[in-house]
Amino acid sequence: LDDAMAVLAPVRGEMLFWGADERRSSGDVIEKTRALRYAGVGMRFLINEGDDFFMGKAREYRWLDKALFIDSDVKVIFGNTISYFVSWRGSLKIITIRDEHIANENRRIFEFFWSKARGPKTSSAAVFYE
Repeated sequence: LDDAMAVLAPVRGEMLFWGADERRSSGDVIEKTRALRYAGVGMRFLINEGDDFFMGKAREYRWLDKALFIDSDVKVIFGNTISYFVSWRGSLKIITIRDEHIANENRRIFEFFWSKARGPKTSSAAVFYE
């Protein structure tokens, strides 16, 4: 998230989240996400089908078909970066690739699924980013 702030805040860029589940966000992650939003960074999320727990605006979320959702993995795309947050055997690993072509390819895949998906209307979260 610190890398995303350095890259995106000056240009008011956008982060794309594939497979996020905000129930798992720590207090630190929530605060850093708020800081990104206050800096003008846009965000969109592909979340698990039927998930109604989200802390942003409903228009930023769309449902990913359950067959494509992996509970322990999150992909974040921003700038020329794609980061994979993977939890195998209870251990968090972050794999980051900084390559414009790979980031753009994943951005196109995200956009394809975004264009086909529908999203939630209301959230069950008790805490929100704004």
